Amino acid sequence: MKITNSINVKSSKSIKKDVNVLGVNLSYSLLEIEFDDEFFTYDSLACPNFTCESTPAIDCSCDYTDINNCPKPIDSSCPPCPETFLEQITAGPNGYLGGAFCNRSVWINGTKFEPLSKNWTVIELDKKYTYTTNKVMQFRIKADTKSCMGMMLKVSPTQNYPISAFGSVPSFEMARFVSGSKLETNAVYNICPSDNWNKTQHYTYTRSWTRDTYFIMIDPQSVLSTFSLILRSKKVEPLLLLSSSSSSSSSSSSSNNTCKSMYPSTHRCINLGENTFGVTTNENQRNYYTLSIDQPSIYFFQFPSLFLTTSIFISDSLLNLYPNESTSQWFKKDSYENYFTLYLEPKNNKSDLIIYIGVFSYLPTNYSFCVTRNGFMFPNLLSAMSIQQGAFSLASTSIFLPIGKNMNDSDYFYTCNSQAECNPFSILFPTIDINPLWPVPPVLYGVEDFDFKSVLYTSEGDHGFGIINSNFKFRSYQVAILLKYDNGKGDRKEYISYEEVLQSSIQFLSTLTDSRGKLIDFKVTGFHDVTNITYCNHTEFKRVMDLVDHQSSLILNSLVSPSLNELNNWRYELGVLMLNDAWIGCSSKVSDMLDIRLVTKNISSYFCPWQVGDIEFSTDPCCNSTHQYYRCCNPRYVETQVYEFHGIINDLANKQCNSDSLDCSLSVLEEYGNYLTNDDQLCGDPSTTSTEIQYSLYYSLRNCKDITLIPPYCKNDLECTQFSPNGKCDLFTRKCFLDYEILDRMYVDCVFQELSPATLFSFVSSTTFNSTTIDNKYKQHFTDDCVSSKGSSFPIRTSYTYTTNDPYVGIIPATNCLDKSCKTIYNSLFDIYYSGWTFTREWKVNENTCSDFVTCPQINCQSTLNQNLNCKYLCDQQDSLDFCGYCSSSSSSSSSSSSSSIDNNNNNSTTTTTTTTTTTNSTCFNFLELNNSISCENSDPICLLSNGDYLYNLSKEECELSSSIGSCTHSCGFECIGVSKLCIFGDFNQTICENNGYLWNDVDGYCVDLSSTTDEQCIGNYNTSSSGPLWVDCPNRSTDQCSDGFFCNLKEVPCKTKEQCESIGGECSDIFFFKPENVQYYPFGFGKCVTNHTFLQRDNSKTVSCPNGQIDSPNGCFYQSPVYKSKAQCLDTPGNRWWSPSDNRSQCLSIENQGCRIMDVDSFANLPFNFKFNEMDQHQCEGCRQLLPSSSKWTDKFKWTNATWLPGILIDKPKWYRNLTSTPRVFKSTFNYQSFYLDLVDAVGRQTADFYRSQTFCKKEKTQNSLNSLVCSCSGNGDGITNSCFNSSTPLLGLTNQCNGESSILGFTNGFVNLTDNSVLPGCQIITISLVSKSIFTSTVPESLASSFVSYNKPDNYGVINSNGAIIGTLLMDGIMIKSEQNIQLMVVCFDITNIAHSDKYPSFDFATNYNSTSEMGSLYPMTVETYLVKDSDGITYMCSNLSNVQPETVIFMINIMGGDWMDQSKELFDSTTKSLLYFLAVLFLLIGCFGCYQIILIIFIGYRSKSNNNNNNYSSSGGGGGGGGGGGCGGNGGIGGDNQVQITHILTGLITLFIMLRSIYFFVMPGGYLSSSPVADYVLVVLPTFIYFSAFIVMIVIWYIIVFMVLKNYSMAGSRTKRLYTIVFGVNVVLYILFIIVVLVFQYTHYTPNNYCGARVVVQMKNSKPQIIVSILYAVIQAILSLVLGSSFAYLGSSLYLTLKKANFSSLKASRSSQKSIRIFILTVVCSIGFLLHCVFILVLVSSEINSIAFTFVGLLLTEILPSASILYCFQTRNNQNNETTLNSGKTFPLSSLGSTKTKKLKTKSPNLPIINYNSNSAPPSPIIEPNNNINNNNNNNNNNNNNNNNNNNNNNNNNNNNNNIDNNNINNNNNNNNNNNNNNNNNNNNNNNNNNNNNNNNNNNNNNNNNNNNNNNNNNNQNSLSMGVNQERNIISSSNEINNI
Repeated sequence: MKITNSINVKSSKSIKKDVNVLGVNLSYSLLEIEFDDEFFTYDSLACPNFTCESTPAIDCSCDYTDINNCPKPIDSSCPPCPETFLEQITAGPNGYLGGAFCNRSVWINGTKFEPLSKNWTVIELDKKYTYTTNKVMQFRIKADTKSCMGMMLKVSPTQNYPISAFGSVPSFEMARFVSGSKLETNAVYNICPSDNWNKTQHYTYTRSWTRDTYFIMIDPQSVLSTFSLILRSKKVEPLLLLSSSSSSSSSSSSSNNTCKSMYPSTHRCINLGENTFGVTTNENQRNYYTLSIDQPSIYFFQFPSLFLTTSIFISDSLLNLYPNESTSQWFKKDSYENYFTLYLEPKNNKSDLIIYIGVFSYLPTNYSFCVTRNGFMFPNLLSAMSIQQGAFSLASTSIFLPIGKNMNDSDYFYTCNSQAECNPFSILFPTIDINPLWPVPPVLYGVEDFDFKSVLYTSEGDHGFGIINSNFKFRSYQVAILLKYDNGKGDRKEYISYEEVLQSSIQFLSTLTDSRGKLIDFKVTGFHDVTNITYCNHTEFKRVMDLVDHQSSLILNSLVSPSLNELNNWRYELGVLMLNDAWIGCSSKVSDMLDIRLVTKNISSYFCPWQVGDIEFSTDPCCNSTHQYYRCCNPRYVETQVYEFHGIINDLANKQCNSDSLDCSLSVLEEYGNYLTNDDQLCGDPSTTSTEIQYSLYYSLRNCKDITLIPPYCKNDLECTQFSPNGKCDLFTRKCFLDYEILDRMYVDCVFQELSPATLFSFVSSTTFNSTTIDNKYKQHFTDDCVSSKGSSFPIRTSYTYTTNDPYVGIIPATNCLDKSCKTIYNSLFDIYYSGWTFTREWKVNENTCSDFVTCPQINCQSTLNQNLNCKYLCDQQDSLDFCGYCSSSSSSSSSSSSSSIDNNNNNSTTTTTTTTTTTNSTCFNFLELNNSISCENSDPICLLSNGDYLYNLSKEECELSSSIGSCTHSCGFECIGVSKLCIFGDFNQTICENNGYLWNDVDGYCVDLSSTTDEQCIGNYNTSSSGPLWVDCPNRSTDQCSDGFFCNLKEVPCKTKEQCESIGGECSDIFFFKPENVQYYPFGFGKCVTNHTFLQRDNSKTVSCPNGQIDSPNGCFYQSPVYKSKAQCLDTPGNRWWSPSDNRSQCLSIENQGCRIMDVDSFANLPFNFKFNEMDQHQCEGCRQLLPSSSKWTDKFKWTNATWLPGILIDKPKWYRNLTSTPRVFKSTFNYQSFYLDLVDAVGRQTADFYRSQTFCKKEKTQNSLNSLVCSCSGNGDGITNSCFNSSTPLLGLTNQCNGESSILGFTNGFVNLTDNSVLPGCQIITISLVSKSIFTSTVPESLASSFVSYNKPDNYGVINSNGAIIGTLLMDGIMIKSEQNIQLMVVCFDITNIAHSDKYPSFDFATNYNSTSEMGSLYPMTVETYLVKDSDGITYMCSNLSNVQPETVIFMINIMGGDWMDQSKELFDSTTKSLLYFLAVLFLLIGCFGCYQIILIIFIGYRSKSNNNNNNYSSSGGGGGGGGGGGCGGNGGIGGDNQVQITHILTGLITLFIMLRSIYFFVMPGGYLSSSPVADYVLVVLPTFIYFSAFIVMIVIWYIIVFMVLKNYSMAGSRTKRLYTIVFGVNVVLYILFIIVVLVFQYTHYTPNNYCGARVVVQMKNSKPQIIVSILYAVIQAILSLVLGSSFAYLGSSLYLTLKKANFSSLKASRSSQKSIRIFILTVVCSIGFLLHCVFILVLVSSEINSIAFTFVGLLLTEILPSASILYCFQTRNNQNNETTLNSGKTFPLSSLGSTKTKKLKTKSPNLPIINYNSNSAPPSPIIEPNNNINNNNNNNNNNNNNNNNNNNNNNNNNNNNNNIDNNNINNNNNNNNNNNNNNNNNNNNNNNNNNNNNNNNNNNNNNNNNNNNNNNNNNNQNSLSMGVNQERNIISSSNEINNI
């Protein structure tokens, strides 16, 4: 806790919040300081010391408060209270302000004073009043008469910003008021007795203090406003002891303690309590003062605005002697009423504190101020205020000091003195949720189409205007620092970084007090960042969204377009909502899941890439608009940092988002990320369209006024039929008599004709109109007005003027305006932030004063509403109302007279006898020569000319047909008239003149030297006078230097003939600047010395303007009064140009008078859509690429108006008029142009609101809705997630109210829709465009088991299909859904194809839609429309098509499509290459399968034959062949033995053949697509063969394993291992086939059923279920593992066998056969091992990647299935075994195979007799392969080098054999029990033990052969013979040669 002297700081923290509001990106640091005590603001009342005049005993003050008794009666001894007031504030007859105090009109000396208020409210002191109104309110209070009281008024706005004024007269103009340009403040007035200046010393027209009545005026400016007011008073301290020089007690003066200035040359010292007067005489002048502080106290600084406003700057530092807006510690700027209350104290006991004060004004003005300790403070309770009131009250309570800055640095701090100045630092009303958007911050004041004053604050419960928890937060001081902003249109600025803010300071300014009344004046430094501490509260976030939805339902779902203000109110509230803590916390959490990076790109734009303060910023016209006077802001490529979305941070998303809705969340995150970085592109920017619509309206209004309200000159009645029912031409004015009702209707009809259909629909809810429509709208805008009677040639109605009441402003006001579409004469002062601009009636007229405005028939006098002429009075002063004349229009009484009119057909005059005329609507010709009725009636015909001229004694032909009789509407040039060739002494008086012998001109008062007849003589004769003579020769002067105001004058030269009039007559509009009524200090026609506009320093910035004292014009700036008296003087100064009035058309429209006209969009004060000329040359101007075509144009600066010749009109006789008076004006209800204008502006606003509504709805869809979905699904709890989280289907991209006859463009991300004039039927309808993601049409299907082996052609993603199901094209991008109320008749749809690559497969472009007569809703079908390319100026290429009769809710996509007849295209599951390879695979498999079938047939055949042979042998011989068969090596595929045994190799052959044939069938059937919809066929032909394949090779591996590990290595545990191996083999196959069953069941019955939480936002694609995915992975893993095991086994076992055979020594007889078998073993080993290892890789690649290549599949199948299968069939072919049979001595043939049989079934046969074969040791070694004569099963063959011991035990005819082979020792025990043969072999090197046990007629024959001894042991069990033979060949022992053979 920080300890101070008064109040303690508990904490200081900061949170960073970013928001987009109204399209402007704002980034804020929101600081909060928490105190341990309450704090208060206060208002002050302080006045200079002043001694008021003593009051008399009798109260003579005036009381105007009683509305029924105003003024109240006073004592008869008192002077009467004035009922009126009048003040002249500017020169000229219209420079007066005045009115009546009470509620009635008052006539004084022929002047009528109107009441300024008819109703008011009387208020009391110290009582607070609150009102809500949109009407002007006036309050009154009687002043204290007895005391010298100062008054304080506080007007505090709660809603909107009313104008207030306070003074002693009921006039806004003459009272004190708060600037109309800065109303965002609490208006506080101090009215003091010293404010009433002595006007002779200090001029002002403001009336402030009084003892009579105070008047308070509050104007809400027609906007519903809520405000409170309170009035207080305190007694003013009298003056201190006055010095003897003081002469009056009623004024203030210095005290005796006169101060001494420390800097007398630059600073003036002031005394406390003194009323200090000052004056600024130059523009931007600063005066400086010093004040010595010698004691600690509260000091009151009081700076009232009694004339023009001043800005006050205060410093207490020696380093800031000249404080200004950049260096002052305290300041008030342009607030009109400026007050400070500061606590100040001396530096120490010995040194005073010096305060430096700077007073500044833009324009010259008088001012006064004082500093005093005698004041009063009125505390404010902040908690009782509204947010707006509280924020205004907290202004000027602190400043912000950036890190490293102190009070003495230049530009060291940010201030917030009033709301309009709080940028970037603003002080907030403390609320629970800190929100800087209410009140509206100044940075948003200039947003296009947004009026911040129209934002309505609404409060409901504990939230106000979108601020959740808006309740007042006690003991909290909150401020906002705007870090940066970017409006997306080039206006961007970064003020300070967030890190710098955290280390900066808040300095309190002694304007707050704690609860004990002590001022807070300390500094708080350092703020704790709590941004990341905020968490996402889903409940609070839901509250925010509920508010959004509620407001949205009112605006977006309304069938009636909201007004622009209503929509902006809602748009702004959305921005406020987005700054709530709940929103920030949740949006930050969502943003954390997005990878958004700041990247630098070159972008073509109008954007300003520089910051304020950069050198480039001040010179770039896109940054500094003032430079657009000289250069265009054209789009160019600028290096700009932009945010770019790079994807989703999946780890965070997976962690935070609910797993069930993860896909949905990821989809919305993608959309949300794209939106955040592509705001404007996605939702568009309506501002340009809005500007075009508004300008179109203004153009229409101006054009219709020119057409209808300015009728042409007339020559006869026929030309006037359209302007009045009778169609008469006023011969006096040569203008048609006008019926204002007809004109008004013509104007309304013209406007209706000019309006665009969309604007018309917004105006009258229809795109068509008729006379009834016009009449209804015409009558809707009737208001009371003073108008001329029907048939007048002088239409009178209310007109307006646009001007400012600030004096010394050289502006030419816009006059005769009927509404605010009025054209203005541009003045650069419009660009300056001046106040006081008003659009008001030129003359206030009411029912009582209307009749005063008349014409006077006998004199040319017309009283118009903007002229202070009383023609009625002038008429009444005439001696007689009888005269001889001619009136074009009149009404008659009963007296007789003659009248005449013009025949429309032949222009002949006719005379009739009528009654005496008494009234007329026109000005009449007055023939003064005919002064009685007799002469009048006897007069000859008279030729009437225009404007009252006439001629006598002319014939009709001479009058009407002569080219010289008539008048011209304009002159034919100018001439200079006056003194001719005189030498004049202008400074001589008569005496001097005559003494020098010169002639004195008594008439004109000048002295002439008649002796000088030339210029040279005149100058040469000068020798005595004090000033030289002047040679004056007016006729020879040029037009532009003619008038001098004394001797010469410029006169227009009338055109003398018709030819001259029509050829050279006319007028150039530049004459406006040469008429004294517009430039009053210049003589008529005098030339102007003009210069270019210059850069001027205005309020911390430079602006292009004319310097003070100069007037703006299209040709440049010129002084208000002539500084340069001649052209030569002007041109002597570089940069000056001389501007002369145009005499003729060629001069008027010359190149010199052409310029670059631009729309004035930068001016603060100009009326909308006016133009100005800048200073670009033609090349620069025409090179401008502006947003609006009308923005920049090289054109004429002035307009030439051709003259019209008006011939004379002959009348036969004049008329004698008696008592002729004018028809008075009528006060009645008539058409009001301003009301009609406002109605149209509102209609355009509603039309514009539709565009912004579309944009806002689009943004809402992409931010609020997306964020809501993400917060719901990723809020962390993960419970109860339902599809309510994702309720958006097709995000809205655009909305328009399309009308028949109106064209519009709706843009979207990748294209636009152009709605033409005929897009909709007559009328209007809402058309919306929404985004449709192409992912909805992703052509993916669930993966089948076959797809990991060989896949169908995967359909092209986003494919478009025809009726046959064939894909004929693809979607190129996201599409749109167009919703309309009815069919759209015609529209143009364009998609951006700039980055679309050409496709050979689909070479053409087309559009696809979701509806066709041959397709179902929801599927896409090509539209077969004609397309064409469009390329815009930015190089973007669009593919467009004209679509007709588009149905509601139509989806449109851009597609590419195949050529040819796509409608008949059949569905192709495979391309031609794939088909060819598939059929080729089928053929390969078929060929191998046929070979396998052949092998099976051969096996069966051989088996059958062997069975027949065995049967014959059994019956014909005593012994049967036992042995044989088996098989299993390359040596051959053992057939079915003679004993009909089925060998495992036969099963192997069968399995391989079955596998191969199923594969062949599959590949023959697959290309036809017959299996695509049959899962059963898929399982049988794809999955089952795989299991058969693995079963076959497992059998093969088992055989080899037995041979290698059981036979060759002769393991002792062979019996148990073999049994276990059989069990494993059986188990593996069982597991495989169980897996097959599981796979089938899972894929058949566990289909993916998605839980679609996304609604229609994301279409969940079909895919495999999790069980299917798991089984698929398991299936693939098992395949890979088995392949790896089998491949490794083949490599190891095959190599073992191969090496064994290679090491064996065979007899030469068998060597060749052994070599062949070794080769086959090698082939089988290599092919199978490599094949299965590749199969493992093949499966892994297919599973881990998405390879869908038939070439890869072909190679994989060839290597992993075809070659291994072919190798097996080849190596085990039966034909080889048959070919390799050999014949022994017995003559029998035996198969060469029979290598190592595994367990086989014994066939019961008789044992044949076998010969005993003995070999001698010295003989050649026999082949290790022994082939018996018969097919005999050799069960026991054990060979040992040294010893062979065979023990055969035969029991119950069971023979069990277990073979263990050892190289050195073999012990064989054969135990035959129950047909099982068990052999235990024990081998000893030197001993042979033979045990023969014969039971149950079993014969054992043991043959042992050791070196020279052969012992043969034959065990015959149940007539079976076992032959065991051992061969010792140098430790190369091979056992069981039959098994080896079969391997």
